[in-house]
Amino acid sequence: IDKTLYCMARAGGTATFQVRCECTKTGENVYLVGSSVELGAWDPLKGLLCSTTKQQYPVWTCDPFPLPVHSEVLEFKIVVKHGKETNKDRVRWEHGPNHKVKLPSSSSGSSLIVHCVWGQADVEAEPLRDCQHNLSGQQSLPASDLKQQATAPAAAIRVAPVRPQTSAAVSQQPPRQALQQASSKQPAQSAVPAPATPMTRRQPVSAPGSAAANDRNQLGGGDGDALDGAQLEAGYDTVEGGTQLEIGNDDAVEYEAQLKEDGSDDELPEMPTPATYGRRTSKQQGPLTRQIEAEAEFARQKSGSSIGGDSPAGTEFGRQISASSMDGAESRRAMIRRGSRHMCMNANGHWNQEMSRTPSLMMIDLDEFQEAAESYSKELDALEERQKLNKNMLRMGSSSLLEGMVKITQYADKSKTVMLQGFNWESWRAGGGDWYGIVSKKAEMLADMGFTDVWLPPCSDSVAPQGYLPSQLFNLDKSKYGSQASLEALLEELHSRGIRGLADIVVNHRCGDRQDGEGRWNQFSSGMISRPSFAGVMEWGGWAITLGDKFSDGTGQHHPGHLDGQFDAAPNIDHRNKRVQQSIATWLRWLRLQVGFDGWRFDFVKGYAAEFVGLYCKKTEPAWAVGELWGDMIYDDNGLASNQDKHRQDLVNWINATDKRCTAFDFTTKGILQEACRQNQYWRLRDSQGKPAGLIGWMPKHAVTFLDNHDTGSTQRHWPFPDDKVLVGYAYILTHPGIPCVFWDHVMDWGEDHRRKIADMMKVRQDSGIPVDAPVNIQCADNDLYLAEIGQPPALRVALGPRGAGTPDMNYWSNGPAGKGYCIWVKTPQPPPKPKQEEPQRPPSSRPPPRNPATVAELEKDVRPYKEEFPDFKPVTIDGRYISVAKLQSMDAKELRDLADRLRPLLAAAEKVMELRRDSNKKGAAEEESDRRRAEAAKAEKEETMRKATEEQAKSLAAEKERRKAAEEQAKYLAAKEEEKRKAAEERAKYLAAEEEKRKAAEEEEARRKAAEEQAKSMAAEEERRKAAEEQAKYLAAKEEEKRKAAEERAKYLAAEEEKRKAAEEEEARRKAAEEDDEDAKADNLDFDLHAKAEQEEQEDSKRKEAEGQAKRLAAEEEKKKGNRRRVGQGKGSRKGS
Repeated sequence: IDKTLYCMARAGGTATFQVRCECTKTGENVYLVGSSVELGAWDPLKGLLCSTTKQQYPVWTCDPFPLPVHSEVLEFKIVVKHGKETNKDRVRWEHGPNHKVKLPSSSSGSSLIVHCVWGQADVEAEPLRDCQHNLSGQQSLPASDLKQQATAPAAAIRVAPVRPQTSAAVSQQPPRQALQQASSKQPAQSAVPAPATPMTRRQPVSAPGSAAANDRNQLGGGDGDALDGAQLEAGYDTVEGGTQLEIGNDDAVEYEAQLKEDGSDDELPEMPTPATYGRRTSKQQGPLTRQIEAEAEFARQKSGSSIGGDSPAGTEFGRQISASSMDGAESRRAMIRRGSRHMCMNANGHWNQEMSRTPSLMMIDLDEFQEAAESYSKELDALEERQKLNKNMLRMGSSSLLEGMVKITQYADKSKTVMLQGFNWESWRAGGGDWYGIVSKKAEMLADMGFTDVWLPPCSDSVAPQGYLPSQLFNLDKSKYGSQASLEALLEELHSRGIRGLADIVVNHRCGDRQDGEGRWNQFSSGMISRPSFAGVMEWGGWAITLGDKFSDGTGQHHPGHLDGQFDAAPNIDHRNKRVQQSIATWLRWLRLQVGFDGWRFDFVKGYAAEFVGLYCKKTEPAWAVGELWGDMIYDDNGLASNQDKHRQDLVNWINATDKRCTAFDFTTKGILQEACRQNQYWRLRDSQGKPAGLIGWMPKHAVTFLDNHDTGSTQRHWPFPDDKVLVGYAYILTHPGIPCVFWDHVMDWGEDHRRKIADMMKVRQDSGIPVDAPVNIQCADNDLYLAEIGQPPALRVALGPRGAGTPDMNYWSNGPAGKGYCIWVKTPQPPPKPKQEEPQRPPSSRPPPRNPATVAELEKDVRPYKEEFPDFKPVTIDGRYISVAKLQSMDAKELRDLADRLRPLLAAAEKVMELRRDSNKKGAAEEESDRRRAEAAKAEKEETMRKATEEQAKSLAAEKERRKAAEEQAKYLAAKEEEKRKAAEERAKYLAAEEEKRKAAEEEEARRKAAEEQAKSMAAEEERRKAAEEQAKYLAAKEEEKRKAAEERAKYLAAEEEKRKAAEEEEARRKAAEEDDEDAKADNLDFDLHAKAEQEEQEDSKRKEAEGQAKRLAAEEEKKKGNRRRVGQGKGSRKGS
């Protein structure tokens, strides 16, 4: 941004600020907020307002304000806010340190002009005397700028783009009314020249009238004073001859409305222009490229930037070389090239050097030219459509957007697809942080090898440098592999070579870049800063994480599916959440339309349902996609199990769950192939149905075969393919069905010879034209040999393993790439049948051609009967037919007439030749000698060819003999090894049998010992039980004796009590008798006697009940004693029985 800011100032102790700010939107104003009261004391709502006009924009000027008296330094910042904004949180502050202005020691009578730029800390302050200012208050220019304006060409003077006035008075009005007011004012008397360096602009939107102006310039219409279409398209006014040309009121309103409608707030990088696009995407300077460059050259000449300089006014159109456009001998030398050319001129009459130095179009095949033109036209149309879709991505309906994306998608032909994994685990360390630049430099080599696709590493900001712990998905500049600009340049370079780019999509998990209130890293930022319309996209919280995850805050909607895998290192994303689905789809569309990716490689797809992979493919229309479903293979006691149908069935189920919108890496084939190569067990490569044992045997159209990747190989080596068998592995996957994927290390890091061998195999696959689902005829699958023919009819034949496969029918097959452990044969191309040509007439030879002796004898036999009639006739060969006397006799009249007609010109020619030879014997002798020498040379060449063929055959036979001998030696060696193994197995069997006998004997002895111990333990336990029973019986007898004695004592006690009771009754009877005698005493004591009697009756009743209870208890105890005696008797009986 140019720091030359033009200013105005007022007299007195004041300061006037000139601020350059281009980041404002319609309705927003620029304010100054600082340390002084005049600048709001750091309150953004009380800052000092700056205003601008359409002529001054993007320069904003504030009204002069008094300088603070007691301050030496004035600090301030620039803020942008809407005129009606009252919320401090929605004010946009500029980043970076505060601007600082050193104030003069005495502010009395001092006026300062302060210049500053948004986002830059530099501040320029100068006193009023350093600027020219008129008394009327209008702005003027410094003397140097006035001089520069006077000498500058008219077309070079530009001002800022037209914008509505955004002062406080106008900001309250609707945009249309504000624009009409701004444009209805009189233009300024003098315009401010634009800075020398071009201003940074957003994606230009064509203003009204620009299309017509651009077309007029392109077609050469109009005079030299016509407006430049590029200037109008960028929104500039043009000053010519001191008069400012303004865009009309209605045009300005429509232009501003279009800016608002099209969402120009999104800062989109400019797409390539047609000229540069044609130059980049063509592998060589084709005719269409030259035509595009010619049009661009003409546009540059009209805008005053032609190669040879500006055309002088008044130059007539003519075929003359202008002195201003050609620099004498140097220009003429630039136009001298080999071949036929035309001298090409532009519409203004100047020679076009670029077109003139190219070959003439008359020497170009028009069919090829038309084909190239149509191809480039489609590419340009796709580029324009992609730019349109990218800009309106969030404004278009989903169906309309997908229809547009379908139009620009070049879907992959799986039969011709060969992919390269364009990185390894350590690639982020290479290239000084620009891995994309390394791959870009190798794009031409990759195209020459035949790669159609390159799988690139994860491109977003990531916690891990390899990219597999992504955070801010839209932030591509923080990737360890390079910047977003470098990535887009790489993809453009790949596209120019006809190679697609696949992005590595990691959406199973995502790392938060902020913590929530509980310290969990589950707050996600998008990383998008250039497109405000993407606000909210990829801005996630804890609600986007699956329930039950350690990073979840419980606000999510769904738990993981029952088949979903768990990734513990980062939060697992809830793909069932509709908002998550929409955000991921938007991000993928942005990767396609903005960055330029063509397809997807989905990482760790076992962590979320396959239906979502299909959904994302449906919403983004990639050229093709592949998923990484790495599951566990089946193992048994012998290692890898021979039947892996369950493993590949899981892959089939996953592919079907994506609605077949996505392919899958064939991990089944990788596991089986590397085990077969490592153990020389090539029988593994054929399943029970006679088909290939991997996914390519069931769904070859959706199988991506590979040997290693950044996880299985590279520096991690979690599951590596045997290093010494890598070429054997590529001989399998590059000749068999499926979509092969080659690892970067095997092509780039293992040497030139290794790369050349892989390239040869890729060329064989490409030349053979086998389809992705070609049938495979497996002829042999033994331990040490795998032999198969691929295609229908067979186009490739491959043998793997140490055992030789013999020589096939070399009339059908020809030798292809071969190496240690592999050999490939290619179907011999059949030459097209040659059209039959009439043999030229040759004079009859005096000597008959050589004939088969048997044929001669037969013909001589036919001639004998007619020799006497035709003594001078000798058999001849005419048109391949042997003519003898017998043949003549067998011909009818028509055949004889045809033969005569055929011989007449021959005889005439022979006579003519003889006459000529007589006239030039010497010349004829020389020609004869020349013919003889040519014949001898041809004969020698033929003999040499036969000798070489014989030598080659001998070498081939010797090589075959050596191979057969080596095979025999190998067979003997293997037989010896097998015999050794058999003997070792027999010895091992004998040893194991002896050991088994010993083990069984030991087990029997141990069983007997344990049985004896158990019996002894049982007898001891029985003795213990007997003793316990005897002790129990003694105890019970003692208890019975005690109870008997107690009962006797009780009986005595009761008898004594009974005696007492009887004595008491007798005493009472005596007392009653005494009482009856005294009736008077009874009358007096009647009540007392009744009471005593009642008490006595109660006592007697109580005693009676007590006696009854005692009797019951004694009976119960007696019954208990009887039961104990019965149990003791039963115990004695059981002991006697045992």
